[in-house]
Amino acid sequence: SALLSRSTGITQQSNEITADNFSGSGNDVAVDFINNKVVWIGGSSSSSELLRSNYDGSSIEVLDNSNLSAPSGVAVGAGKIFVADNGTGLFSFNPDGTGITAITGGAGQANNIGNTGDIEFNSGKIYYINQPVVPGDYFIVQANADGTGTVNLYNTPNTITGLAIAGSIMYWTEWDEVNTAELLSRNISSGTVNTLASQTGQQYRALL
Repeated sequence: SALLSRSTGITQQSNEITADNFSGSGNDVAVDFINNKVVWIGGSSSSSELLRSNYDGSSIEVLDNSNLSAPSGVAVGAGKIFVADNGTGLFSFNPDGTGITAITGGAGQANNIGNTGDIEFNSGKIYYINQPVVPGDYFIVQANADGTGTVNLYNTPNTITGLAIAGSIMYWTEWDEVNTAELLSRNISSGTVNTLASQTGQQYRALL
């Protein structure tokens, strides 16, 4: 496959650095800069896996293969791995996969997890996508790293698929489930929603 550099316009060759060999699909990936690892969600249709490897794809480790049903997003921060598990909840792990802890469903935490999407970590907070009720709006939610202090930052009847946080700005992708895909941004706390890109006949997904 090829990679187009947005800064130079030059197409570069991308390289496969690893494969988990479970004949399945990968939903999200994050980088653990402290432990020099790549962390991702993989596995087959019958078994969801939380995995990690070295930056070059060597030394693949299965961190968890029994506690997650349909993980949709993974993030790393504050010495933890955070996973959004579709229809189940949000969980944190130690970097080696031990110490799984539910960070939803408890006192002061969200108890309305439905269809989840991406999850991100930034400046001591987690940010995640949630559709509590089907059919119903999708929300971008902010919370403390332990899942308390949830704040609904944004909601829309469109499907939110990708999410990224950079400084004080959040970026996300929306799809109207008919014909239009958009890349949007806004200040985390409030403000005007900016349309950065929009296409018909497309569906945008993950963001980095």
